[in-house]
Parts: sequence; structure tokens; C-alpha cells
Amino acid sequence: MEKEAVIIGGSSGIGLNLALELGKKNYNINLISRNIQNLKNAKIFLEKNIKKKVYIKKSDLSNIEETNKLINFFKSTKKKYSFLIYCCGDGYYGNPIKSLNKKNLKILNLNINNFVSVVYYFCNHMLKHRIDSYICPIGSLGGFVPNPKLLLYGSSKKFIETFTLSLGEYLNTSNISVSLIAPGQTKTKFLKEI
Repeated sequence: MEKEAVIIGGSSGIGLNLALELGKKNYNINLISRNIQNLKNAKIFLEKNIKKKVYIKKSDLSNIEETNKLINFFKSTKKKYSFLIYCCGDGYYGNPIKSLNKKNLKILNLNINNFVSVVYYFCNHMLKHRIDSYICPIGSLGGFVPNPKLLLYGSSKKFIETFTLSLGEYLNTSNISVSLIAPGQTKTKFLKEI
């Protein structure tokens, strides 16, 4: 049976590098990102470096409707996904009081609300197919070390930490292993984009 990995936020940076490593471990790669050009570039890069199938799908997980469509898409594929990495995130850098409510809602939707929806979907999916499976949310050192200039980002990453550790405890006798990855500052485009 083909092994299927989903990397949400996998078109660049940490997500793309994790996709490469999973491809080397014999997983087909399913990349999700809001930037179609980055997805196309990632697909080309991965197909040059791994011998597995690479699928791409554009979706903006800061949008609840798009997240629901993405979950319905996963339901329709009939694949048995056994690895999920949730690697996307958003933030605002600067005076937190000046962050606009529209931006705040996008951050909370992407980093908390839709994160929970996606993880719960995959928990149910993986429990149903009973294959050894893995869920790896990407947290951040920013969730451990308060930074007022990254207030919502750090706070939401703290949520991801607590949620992941609690979920792992709940699932510890199931077929699903849950691990938190919490990198420190990493050379990616993230800070340029927030």
C-alpha cells in the first residue's frame, strides 16, 4: 500500500524540507499552500529529488470555507493518509494594539481554529484506517518565550503546544503518534511576509 503524507504549508521553508525527508522515506507527498507558484516550484524540486508521487493543492487555511472545502477534498480522495504535518502559520510583528482585527482573525483562523478542524479530521481518518500514523504540528520557540511584538503568533503557538501535548496523551494507546516540532528562529520568508 502507498504511504501518503500531507504537509500543510509545505511549499517552502520548513514544510518543504520536511516533505523532502518524508519523500525519501517512501511517502507520496501531498502539499497544501495558498501560493500556487510556490506549490509548482516545490513540486518540481521534490520530483527531482525523490522517487515518489507529488500532489499539490492550493488552499488558504486562514479562510474557514476554504478549510472546509479542503477537508471535503481529502474525504473524496479515498486515500489512507498516515502522516500529517501542519506547518503553516501567520503573525503580526510590531505594536500588537495596532494590528487590525481583520489580520487578527486571519491569524487566529490559521493558527488555531482551522488547525483544530484539520487535525480533528485527520485524527478520525487515521483512527478509522488503523494504519500506524503520525501527526506533527509545527509550534515555535515563540510559544515558549513571550515576545510582545509577536503577541498573537506566540500566543497561538502556545495553544498549539498545549493542544498537541494533550492530544498526544489522549491518543497514546492508539495507532497515532503525536509530536510537536518547535523550532527557533529559522531562515525562511516568514518574517518578511508578516
